[in-house]
Amino acid sequence: MPNVASFAHIVGLTDQARDAFRASSSPKADEVEVVFGLFVDLLSGVGAVTPAVEITATRLQASIGILSQAMETVFAMYSLSESGFWDNALALKRNFSELLLTAIAVGYDERCFIDWKHDRGNMASFDKVYRRAESSHCVPALEKELLPLLKRYWIESSHRFSHNVKRASVRTMPRDGSISLEPNTVTPNIPGMRLATLRNMMLNVVSVLAGVSDFPRRAYESRESFPIGESLIDRINACSQDEAWKTEPTI
Repeated sequence: MPNVASFAHIVGLTDQARDAFRASSSPKADEVEVVFGLFVDLLSGVGAVTPAVEITATRLQASIGILSQAMETVFAMYSLSESGFWDNALALKRNFSELLLTAIAVGYDERCFIDWKHDRGNMASFDKVYRRAESSHCVPALEKELLPLLKRYWIESSHRFSHNVKRASVRTMPRDGSISLEPNTVTPNIPGMRLATLRNMMLNVVSVLAGVSDFPRRAYESRESFPIGESLIDRINACSQDEAWKTEPTI
């Protein structure tokens, strides 16, 4: 690992990491693009089949905002990852988990929405929101299946990469009297595993958005005025039920 002598040097190293990442990740990058396309199309679809009054100052408006920020977090992870800073990207799993969990609680439970809207203490931490979502009769069983995954993301990110920093997570220690700074080396299997992780995170955002917006029902009821709604649902289901995606190694 070279000693970094200037800002231009570290920028060059990250550019090299990015080029190597992109050169070996195109198949998985295509899958990420497919899922993001679902998110964009679903946002448009929700707007097409939902009366405007129901998206103004409502749970749905809040949920869309939170989920959009969750998607932004995944893109931040992607940018850090392709630049070689995967450790830093993993720290954002904590933020993603908080956002998606809050979107589930707020999107399905009116009481949670009111408490969140007014910044009440019972919606002020991951653990509190988790308990609210887990015990809520308004949150569907399918969405509750996501909760343990989000908790695992949050714990792993918090304990290893965030406020409880462990020695094992610090890899820029001086060695033999010299200081080295360099993005993680990208091996052939790493880009695919990273992108599979981000793809699945994006797909979770899409799933929650479809649920909190009640899109399948609305799309069916609006099938004459919005005929592509059913095909959009089929695309979402095809990705969600892809067995290869479900069993693929992730990080």
